[in-house]
Amino acid sequence: MGEICPDARDIIQKESEFNKPPIEDTQYYMLILRVRNTGEQRAFFLDDVRATGEAVRWGYTTSQDNCGVYPGSNSRELFPGGEFELNVCWHVAKADLPTLKMYWDESPTEYTVWFALK
Repeated sequence: MGEICPDARDIIQKESEFNKPPIEDTQYYMLILRVRNTGEQRAFFLDDVRATGEAVRWGYTTSQDNCGVYPGSNSRELFPGGEFELNVCWHVAKADLPTLKMYWDESPTEYTVWFALK
């Protein structure tokens, strides 16, 4: 994982004049992911990673809780040994910020890998 921008409002507003500001008690939370394919076959990385916090609800997604148009938001094909960086962004409740965690699974299981976002 790369850089974290817990309040990306200015970045989002600059990217497109049609992006709306976050609603009251929420903010745009953006981070740069560094992704590498360590396998032996090509793979596709989708930027539909998820986040969750303990205060408001379970499961922010980049597709449902999106920030509008933001820099570097797309999916990539990765060949073995390939790597790239991309941005992901969620529209999150401020109350969830202290406990915000990221994960990739459709729904969490005992094998889910969690990333603390601090």
